[in-house]
Amino acid sequence: MPRTNRGIFSLNELPDLAERIQVALLNVLEERDIGIRGYSLRLPLDIVLVASANPEDYTNRGRIITPLKDRFGAEIRTHYPLSLSDELELIGQEAEVVWDGKDQGADLPVAPHRG
Repeated sequence: MPRTNRGIFSLNELPDLAERIQVALLNVLEERDIGIRGYSLRLPLDIVLVASANPEDYTNRGRIITPLKDRFGAEIRTHYPLSLSDELELIGQEAEVVWDGKDQGADLPVAPHRG
């Protein structure tokens, strides 16, 4: 945690962490205490935790402990597009490539001709 990038600590699939690790993470966030080999250290941490998780009813893989879940300041819910036309519009938007022909792009190395 002390080596987080600009104070942002990100976790993918937070529910996959064992509950004891989530409790330790909560302790770090709340008390700024870190235990290393039996020694307790208090560090002046100033971090923001950004985590991802599937909805609880989506998988049976795990859950976020309630005290940790209560500490999140924001929640962003995403979903699949509700209609086919919305999905096609989204795919078209993400697939759009704009090229005006002025920039030729990167020069790729050419393999020597073996002949």
